[in-house]
Amino acid sequence: MSVIIGTRGSKLALWQAHSVQEILARAEINATCQIIHTTGDLQQQKALHQLGTVGIFTKALDQALLEGRI
Repeated sequence: MSVIIGTRGSKLALWQAHSVQEILARAEINATCQIIHTTGDLQQQKALHQLGTVGIFTKALDQALLEGRI
């Protein structure tokens, strides 16, 4: 079995994803991490309230999951 873990590229998100990857490896499940760039990651020059949308750090991850990429 093989899975792709979708994650943001922040230090915390990568640490969490790699922790899950290690747990899966102990269960003999091959996992790779794929960084997904979210609106919040790409629009860092603007204040969060100026982006005017909900899910600026999760919407791209949700979309990648729905499309079967992660």
